Amino acid sequence: MHVQTRPLVAALCLLLMPTGAHAQEIASSLDQLRVLVRPGDSLTVTDAAGEELPGNVVELSSTCLVMQARGRRHEFSGDDISRITQPRHADLATGARWGFGVGAGFGLLTIASVTGNCRGCGAFVIANTVMFGGVGAGIGVAVAGSITSPRLIYAKPGAPVNVAVAPLVSPERQGVLVSLRF
Repeated sequence: MHVQTRPLVAALCLLLMPTGAHAQEIASSLDQLRVLVRPGDSLTVTDAAGEELPGNVVELSSTCLVMQARGRRHEFSGDDISRITQPRHADLATGARWGFGVGAGFGLLTIASVTGNCRGCGAFVIANTVMFGGVGAGIGVAVAGSITSPRLIYAKPGAPVNVAVAPLVSPERQGVLVSLRF
C-alpha cells in the first residue's frame, strides 16, 4: 500500500465504524405521554377494540386524551387506548452518515479515476473525497428529513401481543416466519 493512501484508508475505516443505538421512548401512561406530545400534534390512536383513529391532539391530561378526528372531538381515557403511533422523521444523523459514506465513495472513485497514478496527489484526492462526502451528507440529511413513518409512542401496559407463525418453504430453503404485533 502506498504511503499516500494510508491516511485515506484510516479515515474511511473510522467513518464506517458502527455507532451506538438509541432506545425509542415508549410511554405506558397518559402522564408519560404528556412529555412526548403537545396540542396540535398528529397521532393515530388504536382503541381497545383495535380500531385506528388518526387525528390531532386538542388536550392531554394525566387521565384523558382529547382529539379532533373526522370532524368530531373524541375523548379517550387511558383504559380506552391500546396504542398510539405518531409520524416521525427518519434519524437525520443516520442520513448524514449514509450520505457522507456514499458521497465520499463516489468522490474517491471519481477523483481516483481522473488522477490515475499521480504521485503526490494524495492530499488532493483526500480533500475532494471529503468534499464529495460533505455534499453527500447534506443530501442524506435532506432525504432523511423528508421521510416520515409511524412510530409507536404509547403502549398500554399488559396489552396483548399478537404472534403469527407461518411456514416458509421454497425449493432452496425451509423455515418458519414469525411475526409479532403489539
